[in-house]
Amino acid sequence: MSGFFVGALGGALAGNMFTTKAVVEMFKCVASGNDDEGGGCATNPFYTPFPYLFIAVSLTLACVSLYMLAVGLRTFEALYMITVFEGFMIVSGSISGNLVMDEKAGQPTAILCLYAVAIGVILCGLYVLCKGEAASMGDRLLTRTMQPAADAQSLAELRGDGEHGMGQRDGEHVDGVVLSAMHDGSPECSPNGTKRTQLSDAST
Repeated sequence: MSGFFVGALGGALAGNMFTTKAVVEMFKCVASGNDDEGGGCATNPFYTPFPYLFIAVSLTLACVSLYMLAVGLRTFEALYMITVFEGFMIVSGSISGNLVMDEKAGQPTAILCLYAVAIGVILCGLYVLCKGEAASMGDRLLTRTMQPAADAQSLAELRGDGEHGMGQRDGEHVDGVVLSAMHDGSPECSPNGTKRTQLSDAST
């Protein structure tokens, strides 16, 4: 699963807060007047199951979106993931607010045009970000592919040098181990760097 998809889906879920907006409007409706039992509303909406359903949906969307953001941050860079998340949250919130809650009603045309331009700037920024991230991801993948081969070559050269000079040089460090020669000419490894000598027993 790509980081863009995880961030975009999490941000889209976080932006769909029209259920939260609906609950806030219900609170405002109840608190706006004192006439009758329902305040400024014809009937008190909190006597119906809808506010509680909307609250449950809002909490669920918020938890799921934060979980997806946390999953994305485990694998991808925070600058990339949070930018995609916040960008899609703004875009999703603007769409749901205007289509579902009709927040554009009564706004002048100039304001709506500037609003659309602002959303376009966000989308352009997301495109530039994703394009740059794709290029950097390709570079990191190439580096990871070449690194094991370089390490293997270096290790092979190190082992080759150690085996070549094992019987000729005394006290040489190879792979962190000191080589020491015995009296019979065969090398023996000493981890602490102390030469080992083979003592002959005169009695035998």
